[in-house]
Amino acid sequence: MINLPYEGIELNELIKIDRLYSVHYFEYARDFVFEGESHDFWEFVCVDRGEISVASGEERLSLSKDMVAFHEPGEFHDVRAAKNTAPDLMVVSFSCKREAMEYFRKKVFTMDKEEKELLGLLLREARNVFSNRLDDPYTYELVADPGRDNESEQLLLLYLKTFLLHLMRRTRKEQITGERHGLISERLISGNDTEEKYRGIRRYMENHLDGMVSVAELCEFSSVSRSQLFSIFKIKEECGPIEFFNKLKIERAKLLIRQTDLRFSQIAVKLGFSSLYYFSRVFKAVTGMSPSEYSKSIKALSEKSK
Repeated sequence: MINLPYEGIELNELIKIDRLYSVHYFEYARDFVFEGESHDFWEFVCVDRGEISVASGEERLSLSKDMVAFHEPGEFHDVRAAKNTAPDLMVVSFSCKREAMEYFRKKVFTMDKEEKELLGLLLREARNVFSNRLDDPYTYELVADPGRDNESEQLLLLYLKTFLLHLMRRTRKEQITGERHGLISERLISGNDTEEKYRGIRRYMENHLDGMVSVAELCEFSSVSRSQLFSIFKIKEECGPIEFFNKLKIERAKLLIRQTDLRFSQIAVKLGFSSLYYFSRVFKAVTGMSPSEYSKSIKALSEKSK
């Protein structure tokens, strides 16, 4: 046996998460106000939909879709819905004492496609790891699910670190090369026909939320077979195309409930449902609650914030 003179190298770990305090995804009403807090760990808030106004120390910032703001330890911050919109927000707070975190001090970024995907993966693993609701801004303790797997815990931490590192490297590169800060690339991976077809079909669905679409209609629009259509949505969304279309409708319905004074029957008509009963049935199948239960939960959060 020959012993070759291999020598290992210790790699520098720029970001190390010491403790995780919150992973939340909130759907706020248009009049939501969180009066604010400060704590001795980092926090970032990103906007998935709508617009918000946040206090960041002595400053007041306006954030819109895909923007993320960082709050350093000890910094006071609050959240207010802005411009009469009902925002969707993700908030993550954590302890990290590495010097690299100085890069995020007093910073606001616009996320790119990869960073948004990383946060989506982070949220998915958080739902696997924790047993308590992640949509209540007044939850101050994460409760680990006894049935969780170790892989989910590790992936959650990896996605958080990767998000921070990707954001840091991308924006530094843009500053060096003079690229526009926060530029979001819409380029497709070369040859990725599945991605291109998916985006086209999704846009078609989003433009037809006021009616109904059929599998045959989607196949004709996208020039794919029925089996290809189902394969695309199995890969991208882990469900069938009509099930995904209904999810898009219900997301729009939730926004209308939070942002307007329309009655449920009016929302049902606006979204092309044949009856209020059918709308309520689909709403509950997608969200696990009825439209009235969802509305009450949103109003309860708004009342709690006042």
